[in-house]
Amino acid sequence: MSMPPIEVDMRIHQSMNTLDHRFEASAFDREIVLETPRHPDSTHLLEQQDSQASWLHGLEHVSVATPKSAVVRFHPRAGWAAESCVPVKPWLLRPQSRISRILTAMYRLDRRRFLEQASGVVAGLATGLTAASGQSAGGLVFYDPAILRHEPSADHPESPKRIDSVLRAVRLLEPRGRLAIASPQPASDDHILLVHSSEYLKKVRTDIAAGRRTLSTGDTEISPGSMGAALAAAGTVVSAVDAVMSGKTRRAFCAVRPPGHHASANRGMGFCVFNNVAIAARHAQRKHGVERVLIVDWDVHHGNGTQDVFWSDGSVMFFDTHQHPWYPGTGAPTEIGEGKARGLIVNNPFPAGSGRAQILKVFRESLVPAAERFKPDLVMISAGFDSALGDPLGQFTLIDADFADFTDLVVAIAQQFAGGRLVSVLEGGYNIATLPTLTFKHLERLAA
Repeated sequence: MSMPPIEVDMRIHQSMNTLDHRFEASAFDREIVLETPRHPDSTHLLEQQDSQASWLHGLEHVSVATPKSAVVRFHPRAGWAAESCVPVKPWLLRPQSRISRILTAMYRLDRRRFLEQASGVVAGLATGLTAASGQSAGGLVFYDPAILRHEPSADHPESPKRIDSVLRAVRLLEPRGRLAIASPQPASDDHILLVHSSEYLKKVRTDIAAGRRTLSTGDTEISPGSMGAALAAAGTVVSAVDAVMSGKTRRAFCAVRPPGHHASANRGMGFCVFNNVAIAARHAQRKHGVERVLIVDWDVHHGNGTQDVFWSDGSVMFFDTHQHPWYPGTGAPTEIGEGKARGLIVNNPFPAGSGRAQILKVFRESLVPAAERFKPDLVMISAGFDSALGDPLGQFTLIDADFADFTDLVVAIAQQFAGGRLVSVLEGGYNIATLPTLTFKHLERLAA
């Protein structure tokens, strides 16, 4: 006797362009049926390869029922929980049904994961979102929910709510088919040790395990989940670099916390634990053979940790605009690096009240010619949105359109010298009300 299908309702909210998944399944020994309105761009989904195989594990058949809806049937294959696996086959286009797909795989899955992956395929059919197999059409946003386990005190500005604000912008852009969320891997100790000393890594673990509320090295609040969150944040940027350098996408944005640009080799401070952007830059050099990395930091606070890491390096150019005098008190124009790196540390301090006129000018008149001389192989951004008007921790007057222009300029540098390879990393930005708009403009231009 055949079992009735399990109904999973996928409802599209037109006002927010987001998907509400309602899962009403309790078993996987029968067919799962998902129905969702068809998107007009669904016929243009690209052929998929194994780069997005994580969406497809355990799924067998997807079919189209009517011109106005897609009925997607997921048949758990015999032995789908087996250890062995077979490669996911490419998506096959059937002219008679236009967006029919045949997918096969056998992977070990738990029940929740099976449903999540099923919903991912349907989301693609519903929105026309292209999940890239070769290189994505726009960009990827890397996000690991583990970063939410870093929980400072309730009134602390570096709150998990910041990520909720950023993801609101991502959800608005996803249905355009130019942006997709990717799942990263956490950093290993070896990744952390590319920048930080073993003594500091041990100290962070000890402080967190001891239940301290702040790092013993500086003004960074911590909680029991901070170690996992900090490793997830660093690993997110490493994963983004891997995706960009392997050609899976040209540009990536990393929605991470705790931020990183104040962390030096032996010290965490300023809300930072590990220096995410510095670790990823070193990883790009060690794993992918990148010779020259340009890091552009537009956070309102000087990236003293990043500057310290690359102070005498010679293979990384660090270009920073920041408020001065302001925390952490570093970043004078005379701080230019030493040895092989002399002239590769470029600091641009501005007084409170500065905005578009001053900062865009220095981007055009200083950053552009510096990049032309340096010719980076990879471009990275420490994207701090606390330099925006109304941020509680800054006194600049930038607005969302200014960040769009900064992004365009840095994207142009990446296109000219680095084959378009660009990784942007969230640093500061503490106005929860304006952060969605600010990141929306940045991501919109990254994905253009």
